[in-house]
Amino acid sequence: MSMHKLFAELRDSNECSLSGSMCFNPSTSGHMFAWGTTVPADESTGYSFGCIFIHIDGTNQTNALYCNIGSATSANFNAITVAAD
Repeated sequence: MSMHKLFAELRDSNECSLSGSMCFNPSTSGHMFAWGTTVPADESTGYSFGCIFIHIDGTNQTNALYCNIGSATSANFNAITVAAD
């Protein structure tokens, strides 16, 4: 799937509720995409390795992307940073 089709794919997926907070079936490997006002705590379960979490709380200063570098049974979300020019 190319990134320009991401919203449509998520919108049309049977395993994603855009009014909810997670996408894709966690039955075996965990969620691959999630969002919310609180970043999941280390050792949380249900988020696959590589899961992208969007931290949203209504202020631009704290909105950020995180990636799970842990596992589905022991998450470890770290902020995704961009190198300065």
